[in-house]
Amino acid sequence: MQHVENELDQTIEKLSSTNTKFDEKDKAFQLAEGESQALSRKLVLEEAEFERTESTLVTITAELTEKSNLADTINKAIKVLETKNMIDEESKQKNSYPSFPFKFC
Repeated sequence: MQHVENELDQTIEKLSSTNTKFDEKDKAFQLAEGESQALSRKLVLEEAEFERTESTLVTITAELTEKSNLADTINKAIKVLETKNMIDEESKQKNSYPSFPFKFC
């Protein structure tokens, strides 16, 4: 009978030790699961932020392209005006030379 009681005590100690280990592992699992859920929520938020940023990038790129085209058009107009101005200046210079009252024969 003493032998059975000793085995029972050992089994109870093993059970208690196993329960303690189980509780520790369960706590670690719960902690890891909570961290996993937090990371999942963070990932969803980051994906939404990425989509907003990507949309903003598309919009800004389109605006930048539009502004660049406008700048090109303005630069072309400036070159046309500069050319016209240069032609007008040359014309003025030709017309501003004094004419001689006599003709060369």
